[in-house]
This record gives sequence, structure tokens and C-alpha cells, in this order.
Amino acid sequence: MNKLLVILFVLSVLVAGCAQQNPGAVSTNTPEDNSENTQTPAETETESETENNIFSKYSGTVLAGETTPYIEFNSEDYQKALEDDKIILLYFYSDWSSTSKSDQNAIYDAFNEMANPKIIGFKVNYDDDFTDSVESGLATNFDVREARTKVILKDGAVVQKTTATWNENDYERQLKLQLS
Repeated sequence: MNKLLVILFVLSVLVAGCAQQNPGAVSTNTPEDNSENTQTPAETETESETENNIFSKYSGTVLAGETTPYIEFNSEDYQKALEDDKIILLYFYSDWSSTSKSDQNAIYDAFNEMANPKIIGFKVNYDDDFTDSVESGLATNFDVREARTKVILKDGAVVQKTTATWNENDYERQLKLQLS
């Protein structure tokens, strides 16, 4: 039920924010372009999935990770991650926050070390000049009240939310904990 609510929320924010969306950020993929995704619901991803297959599913800028991507947030990739039942890290980043900036090194290190295609991370702009309506909607939906907030989702539901400072090992441990 929580997963359905998150999906419905994201879709409503997408519809409401279409007029404000940056034309350069709009995906140019058409339904025909997605024909490469022939995986049936019964099939699952494995750790042997190749880098090309992982990254061909996402259009956002990859910031870190070869098998476990940490990417710039965009609504299409977020929706895809929800549909694929990924363990999702949402890191609410503000360019004016020195803590947000310093946290990125630990996140990059963690995602570069992890090798699990069931995990994905998103750098979500929060309360700065780069924040769009979808990102603002996510912050509202998850009751984010400050930069550097970390939200971990499993099956579309929040399993952890914190503003604590984490190092590389903390990110890896908390994300891998959700795999069981």
C-alpha cells in the first residue's frame, strides 16, 4: 500500500510539474526506445548483470558506482527504481550546505565500493536554486526539513530516515542491511 501511495504521489507531482520542467531535462525516449527491456516480471537481476545493462536503464548523470549507481535525481529514474523494487537511498543535498558537500565524498566512496545492482542512490536537490517541483514534492512527502537528510526506501516504503553524519562504511552497512 505504501509503495502504491509513493507511486501515485510521484505521478501527481510529475503531472503538476510538467509546465515548470526544464526542457533540457525531459527524456527524449519514446516507448519504442524502451524495447531493449525485455525482462519479464518473473526474471530478477543478478550481481553478474553487466554495467551496460544497469546504466542503460537510467538516464541520469552517474556520480559514482559501477554496479551500484549513485545518480543525479530525475523522476523517470526514480520511478524505474521503485518499479524494480530497488533499495533506494535518497540524499537531500543543498549546494549551500557544507555538510552536504562533505557527505558526498563518503557517498561516492560507498557506491564505488558496493557491487550490488539491487541498490541505487539519488542525489536529490533540496531547498536550493537547482531544486525542481518533483524534488520539492519528495521532500514534502518524506517530511524532510533539512539538507543532508538521508531516506532509505525498501519496497517503496521508508525504512530509515536520518540526518546523522555517516561515513562510507555506514552507507554500505545501512543499505546492505535492507537486502535481507
